[in-house]
Amino acid sequence: MAPQYASTLGKKANYQTLASVTLASREVSLMMSRRVFLSDIWTADPARLKRVGVPLEYQGSRTKPEMAIDEVDRLCAAGVCSGGCRFGLPAPSRQALRARNLRWAVGMPRHQKVYLADMELVFSVRKHGPSHMHASDTGSALCSRP
Repeated sequence: MAPQYASTLGKKANYQTLASVTLASREVSLMMSRRVFLSDIWTADPARLKRVGVPLEYQGSRTKPEMAIDEVDRLCAAGVCSGGCRFGLPAPSRQALRARNLRWAVGMPRHQKVYLADMELVFSVRKHGPSHMHASDTGSALCSRP
């Protein structure tokens, strides 16, 4: 445990969090793996990591999305090849899942724009103020990628 941002509390707290991979269907969800997230305070102290038995391969500083992708890779190597990510918002997480040809779904905040892959974006030209980008088709869509 170390002081770090706790999203459930909306502030910094002495908090411990996990990066996990869960398979979900309409009927049930099953946690396939979980790893304790180590804050920079922990990863900067090799003696502490050794003392509490953190395996060498997990002692480096990693983000939660990086940890989740590592776990997806580990599960795929074991024959469980499906993926999704709570940390789907960062583009590198989405790109990593797409590069592995995994089906995925993520939660999206209401302000994030989602476009069909073949939609053309048009940039308007304004004489004053910032230019704006809009979709050539005003429809909205939720897309999934194979």
